[in-house]
Amino acid sequence: SIRNVAKFNGYADDRDSLFQFFLDTVRRNLHLILCHSPVGNTFRIRGRKFPALISCMVLDVFHAWPRDALDGVAQRFLVKLQEQ
Repeated sequence: SIRNVAKFNGYADDRDSLFQFFLDTVRRNLHLILCHSPVGNTFRIRGRKFPALISCMVLDVFHAWPRDALDGVAQRFLVKLQEQ
């Protein structure tokens, strides 16, 4: 039972301690995966609304980008830099 596991991990046998054990276990084991394109306004807007999406994330690219996609993104940002 969860009570035995909590006791084994040094938590007291009361309601508050068991709930704290539950919360600690969830925090340690819960992982979320959000999949979205890093290109476009939607990602930029979400990044401003929820800065932890950017500052607390790991970017993992599963597939190599095609050369024309990389060139397109680079050109888009280079044009904006040249306009400034």
